[in-house]
Amino acid sequence: MEYVIGDRVCAVHDIDHIEAGDTGTVVSFLYGLGVAWDEYNHDAHNLEGACENGHGWWVGEEDVELIENNSDYDMISATDEELNFLYS
Repeated sequence: MEYVIGDRVCAVHDIDHIEAGDTGTVVSFLYGLGVAWDEYNHDAHNLEGACENGHGWWVGEEDVELIENNSDYDMISATDEELNFLYS
């Protein structure tokens, strides 16, 4: 499965501090699949500035499933570093 920025995903099993069933949005590919989870988690981080602190966690593609494709994601909110990575 190839994910894109803005895709909505659901954790298919527990991933460190993320519980199975948690939902979030793909916001980065800098060190893997960067998901900004909907719920705050004091152990989570900000995915190198790609989301709010306490919401970010890097996962593998096998850790999540697509629940909503968002091909119309607002690329203005992506960082220059992410855009360079995506289009290099």
